[in-house]
Amino acid sequence: MVQPQSIYQKTARSARHGQGWHNFGAGKYGIDKWEEYWTYLYNDDEITWGPDPELTPLGKSQAQAIYRCWAAEAPLGAPIKPDEMTWYVSPFTRTGQTLEESWGALLGRAPEVWEDWREVYGGHTCDKRSTRTILQKRFPSFKFEEGLTEEDELWKEDDRETDAHMQMRAQRAMDRLFGNDGAKETYISVTAHSAILRNLLAVLHHQAYPLATGEMIPVVVKATRLRANS
Repeated sequence: MVQPQSIYQKTARSARHGQGWHNFGAGKYGIDKWEEYWTYLYNDDEITWGPDPELTPLGKSQAQAIYRCWAAEAPLGAPIKPDEMTWYVSPFTRTGQTLEESWGALLGRAPEVWEDWREVYGGHTCDKRSTRTILQKRFPSFKFEEGLTEEDELWKEDDRETDAHMQMRAQRAMDRLFGNDGAKETYISVTAHSAILRNLLAVLHHQAYPLATGEMIPVVVKATRLRANS
């Protein structure tokens, strides 16, 4: 017989990165032509969007708007102190830049980089990450998980990840968050991507909510740890 052992609750501030150059490209060419052709290339004669594109100036300003919001709320008691919160981020430049711009001086500890928070992988060149070495040079204050490989071994040119697999990743990430190596704090920040956050909400049986670039939503999660009686 299985009995409830412990009940845990966390509030996840879930943010999609600000506009990246791939998002700019999709707007430039239109989503249909982008998905059909341009997303499989690395650049055109004006911009580069793969692999691992950076934020556009608009993307940085979107992230900075989040910072201004938190900076205004912090003096009013918003729970964002280092002993109240842990920050997580996907291993991509656009998410790392978004996290830095959206938290700034309020960032109280080293953000943890987990590959399970990455965007759907395969096919689209924007979703191929940089090497671990490059990411560590770009974000020297971040804490990279031990299992993050040097090269992106998950991205394949001709194989796109499915929603079912993304939901497995999202579930694994949540299991880690509520497990022994996860956050002890009630409040967490996750800076990630549209598809993984969409699938995270599906795993949590939350109503669908497609995040715009540079948008953040809070999600309250209650987890019950079970134990089997002998």
